[in-house]
Amino acid sequence: MNALLKWLFKIPRLARLLETHQKNEAYLELAFLAYQNSSEAIAVVSAQHTIVAVNPAFEKITGYAESELIGKQTQILNSGHTSPAFYELLWEEISTTGSWRGEMRIKRKNGEDFPAWSAVTAVKDERGEVSLYIVQSMDFSEKKDAENMLWRQANYDSLTGLPNGRLCREWFRHEMLDCLYSGTRLALIGIDLDNFRDVNDAHGYEGGNVLLREAARRISGCIRDIDIAAREAADEFGIILTEIIDVHQVQTTARQLQTLLSEPYDLGSGIVHITASMGITICPDDGADEETLWRNAEHALYTAKEAGKNQVRFFTPAMEALARRRLFLINDMRKAIALQQFELVYQPIAELSSGEIHKAESLLRWHHPTDGIILPAEFIPIAEETGMIIALSNWSFEQVAVQVADWQKRFYPEFQISFNMSAMEFLTDPENSQDRVALMRENGIHGRGIVVEITESMLLQSEVNVNDRLQDFHQAGMEIALDDFGTGYSSLSYLKTFDVDYLKIDQSFVMDMENDSRNMALIEAIIVMGHKLGMKIIAEGVSNEAQMKLLAEAGCDYGQGYLFSEPVSRDQFERLLQEKKPAKKM
Repeated sequence: MNALLKWLFKIPRLARLLETHQKNEAYLELAFLAYQNSSEAIAVVSAQHTIVAVNPAFEKITGYAESELIGKQTQILNSGHTSPAFYELLWEEISTTGSWRGEMRIKRKNGEDFPAWSAVTAVKDERGEVSLYIVQSMDFSEKKDAENMLWRQANYDSLTGLPNGRLCREWFRHEMLDCLYSGTRLALIGIDLDNFRDVNDAHGYEGGNVLLREAARRISGCIRDIDIAAREAADEFGIILTEIIDVHQVQTTARQLQTLLSEPYDLGSGIVHITASMGITICPDDGADEETLWRNAEHALYTAKEAGKNQVRFFTPAMEALARRRLFLINDMRKAIALQQFELVYQPIAELSSGEIHKAESLLRWHHPTDGIILPAEFIPIAEETGMIIALSNWSFEQVAVQVADWQKRFYPEFQISFNMSAMEFLTDPENSQDRVALMRENGIHGRGIVVEITESMLLQSEVNVNDRLQDFHQAGMEIALDDFGTGYSSLSYLKTFDVDYLKIDQSFVMDMENDSRNMALIEAIIVMGHKLGMKIIAEGVSNEAQMKLLAEAGCDYGQGYLFSEPVSRDQFERLLQEKKPAKKM
């Protein structure tokens, strides 16, 4: 205690205080107890940076006993991870202002270092010269660990351990600026796991999580240490490839990623296979600012998915034009129904044996105020993606219900109109079948007046509610037509599982049937098979008399195509019915 008091008396303020009370032994004891029992680590250091005294709190946080520190230079506590420049600035500030506060790392006796919030105060004697320094420190490892944990939670994905989208953007910004400064290139790759939702549906979220963790591991293992992989969203990942010398390098990495991600995944509950779509943009070739490059990667990824998935697409300027067009259509479509810009047109379906027309397919047209007629091939995919297909389909069905009731009264009691339904309607609006059956009853038409057309690809989804909704329609008397049969994923098991009334042979078979014997053989096989299963056959794309004759000879029931008429407005279709009005059946 005497040695400490000797040094404390050199501090003018404390010296005056202690001199006033030096006869008061109890007060001295109290001051010493405060020093000894302070939770804050305190060290007294000479002007020559020699440790003079430390309190028990200082011993505790450093692991040194006081006897091991007295007389030692303060360098004994340097962590070795702090640059000399840091200490130069620290002492420069003390010499200028008389004190310093901030974070430093202090080495413990066992060699570990820890973050400490420290304050160093210079104490001057009567001549104004520094006689000693008081160093106060607090170990805030726990606080630092908590801060690091919060930072990690905010910047890393807890499921995969990869950086999240926020951190990826920060790193991309840094890498992009470095790329522009150094004259090198970098690539930004957006990755989307195709049909990931099906995995969640079949194996639950836990199965989906197993797949995501494994996909993240494969992605991380496919890139270099200088590259960055991140999880952007549920089934979306991003990769930043730095220091790109040649674009072929990016192509090679993308192909490796495709191969790795398409390998089987063992989820515990079963083995699954998925693929990945990728969109790639290059800096500075495709742009020199962050938002442009991210947008480019999104455009390229969207194009890859639209191309059928499991594709890799590099950004091109044409993609940006398509994206602007898409955004333009999305904005205008939201108000198009209210502004009555949509119209249903009708294409006749003729009975080949008699030439009579008592069926039609309803087709949607968008009369845009500035762009003219926009065909379904352009706006229907956008409507499905945005969810606007539900409102659009509901409006269309109401028009069809009214129209078929009118034509049944005026032209043919069993007149039918085919109505195309999107898979999105079955998946996002499963109760619409009941609403539509009720609407038909309100209009006084029996179920056979409307044929629901679906595609083969819809049946691939194997959703229980698809079959349930089709059964609802069937129970109401409506019939089901399978469109585009023969393309893509034809399977006899679908025809056995789903109650289908009409098979529509795709026009790709019909258009060259006169010159391609294999096409003709396939058409004949479809007709025979369909009839054996109790179905009627409709051939699409009939454009000349020779095709019609061959189809009729093969036993095809109906034909649809420009030979009979292109899709026409309601008034034009009625004139067509007047010209070929069949005799009424009672």
